[in-house]
Amino acid sequence: MIKFFLVFLLLSSFFSAYSQKVKGIITDGEGNPLPYASVFVKNTGKGTNANSEGKVFS
Repeated sequence: MIKFFLVFLLLSSFFSAYSQKVKGIITDGEGNPLPYASVFVKNTGKGTNANSEGKVFS
């Protein structure tokens, strides 16, 4: 039973690490939103695009 619990705990922490959300506004150096900009997380192959207002919800 303890082994089952440890495996469950390990797997749940593994999956929660990959369910992180990205939220915010992408801006240029002057603070203007960058519409349709792309955002990628290094070394993961995961990314998303901003909307027409530069907002990211992933």
